[in-house]
Amino acid sequence: MSQYLKNEIVKPVAAFSASPTSGKAPLNVAFTDKSTRVPTKWKWSFGDGTISREQNPELSIHRNEIKDQI
Repeated sequence: MSQYLKNEIVKPVAAFSASPTSGKAPLNVAFTDKSTRVPTKWKWSFGDGTISREQNPELSIHRNEIKDQI
């Protein structure tokens, strides 16, 4: 009887949270990765040109108008 090992690529399922999600500027927001299936790389793009490759980055928001995007 032959045995075969089947390798499957399992893609992570992205999920995240942010806290706090409202407040006055400057607002320090902590983003938490809650993804499943064990991601190994991260790329957070915050819409203002700021990018982080940390698993759980923090962002200091200095303008009140950004609050609607969190």
